[in-house]
Amino acid sequence: MAINQFFLARDFAGNNSLIRNAPEYVDARVLVAGAAEVYAVPTGAHLIIFSGDAAFYARANAAAAVPSGDVTDGSSSELNPSAWMLRPFGQLGGGAAISTIGLISSANCIVTMAVYKLN
Repeated sequence: MAINQFFLARDFAGNNSLIRNAPEYVDARVLVAGAAEVYAVPTGAHLIIFSGDAAFYARANAAAAVPSGDVTDGSSSELNPSAWMLRPFGQLGGGAAISTIGLISSANCIVTMAVYKLN
């Protein structure tokens, strides 16, 4: 499957709306409670939009973990991220800054990842 370009639909006045185009490339990971998985970001991806049917944690370029206590050093996994830029702005033609995404959930769940390019 090819990764399509991300864009926002325009309203009748020509302004950007909050409605995105449908993705042509969507991956899904079936997570077993407490079992960490690693998702490899597809080549050419710039943006990823997450959705899950239960709470999940994600971490860029590292294994994800469900926090069991306070994490105050910046190394926690993010709970239910909505979307991530995979490459820094201005570097869209280069290699992905985020090449893997660690995923984990404390319950069985399915996480989908809609993948887009920006140019």
